[in-house]
Amino acid sequence: MNRTIKNFFSKVAEYIRNDKHEMAIELFQFMSEPKETCLGISKTGTDNGRGVGVENATDIIKEIIRSKAIETGIVQNIEDIIVFVDDVDKDKLSDMTTNIIRKHLIDYTKEQCNIWGIPLTINETLPYWDPVSEDWTTSNEELLYYKGRELLLVPKAIVTFISEYNAQKYGWHYVISDERDDQLRRRSVLVKYRKYKNGREEYYLPKKDVDKDIGNRIENGEFESRKDFLKIYTKKT
Repeated sequence: MNRTIKNFFSKVAEYIRNDKHEMAIELFQFMSEPKETCLGISKTGTDNGRGVGVENATDIIKEIIRSKAIETGIVQNIEDIIVFVDDVDKDKLSDMTTNIIRKHLIDYTKEQCNIWGIPLTINETLPYWDPVSEDWTTSNEELLYYKGRELLLVPKAIVTFISEYNAQKYGWHYVISDERDDQLRRRSVLVKYRKYKNGREEYYLPKKDVDKDIGNRIENGEFESRKDFLKIYTKKT
């Protein structure tokens, strides 16, 4: 699965680096909003409406192209877009990867159903990425249906909330920390000073002050968004 995902994004990056933007955009036209895994279902049993969808996927790749994040090396893997591309969160990343690895999930589902004696129905699949032809394809496969709805089983080992790798944690633990250290070295206007009773002097700068300053710069139009700041700062460093 990992190799298939990397193969897909490598093809996207190849098109973008060679200025074949329309071909890169076309690859994202096959990003439907997958419901077969039920990972986007709310507690009430309804879809949460936060999926990627074809139109949203097109906007995502256009933003990647506009940002030049691939050419500059900031975005090297598909998971990097949740850090640097606006309007992309873990749910949309999950949708995109589900489309890419759909054939692997179909094979896993068939394997489990054969183990447990669950009947399958032969039908045409939705598109999935073929790393051999490096293109989207479909095939006739044995699929799992329940009450008229196709289902894909997903190994629990690969399901994650992506709690550690996101824009918020990257910004707070790395970028803001680095920005604070830089401002301390430069003794910027944000740096505070205090002198203790024992005569010891200290220059300090709370991270929350740096974060607030970044927020003010975004409001003043210096950056388009928080992710835009992260992207520009990462390019600079």
